[in-house]
Amino acid sequence: LVREAMVPRTAIQAINQNSKIADVRQFMKETGKTKIPVYKSTIDNVTGIIFMFDLFADNLTLDDVIKPVIYIPENKKCNELLHEFKQTSKSIAIVIDEYGGTAGLVTLEDLVEELLGEIEESTEKSDQPIIRINKTTWKIKASESIETLNEQINANIPEGDYETLAGYILSELGRIPESGEKIALKNGSIMVTRAGRNLIEEVRFVRHE
Repeated sequence: LVREAMVPRTAIQAINQNSKIADVRQFMKETGKTKIPVYKSTIDNVTGIIFMFDLFADNLTLDDVIKPVIYIPENKKCNELLHEFKQTSKSIAIVIDEYGGTAGLVTLEDLVEELLGEIEESTEKSDQPIIRINKTTWKIKASESIETLNEQINANIPEGDYETLAGYILSELGRIPESGEKIALKNGSIMVTRAGRNLIEEVRFVRHE
């Protein structure tokens, strides 16, 4: 059920609808969130969602960037919500309790982790940070150092003000990516294969021959 996958009410990070755009940008920077709920007066009155990529234009007001949010009961099945996300092109929902109050929120990432997490754990072949899949493809833990990757698999990832692969990705995108996002390199590409709300966990590196 959704209640088992959701972020509970007490852990929700949200922002008041009366906030200024500059405050929202700062809030996202401090929390590392790429999407946050907006509420009016109380967290029981969530009015919408703000996405980080909508905040880069000039002369914005909060009303310009608030997107509609869907509301779901906490006893909804995870696979049903996953289907609803797919049908509506949504990636976040507010979970409502039996009294109409906010019980929590759930994201697409939460659902995937809930539905596939146990399978993923049981099928994990190795705890090694770098696993070669074939001649040109590697599965890599995002916490692996850039220096090690460049030495061991000739990834040719640029050095900068970061030490790990996750740090490089954050530097390039300026946010936590969604699973499936790609970054082009000189001799290949990186695709994020697993990312949580605040952490890049795993990527796939494909080297171009």
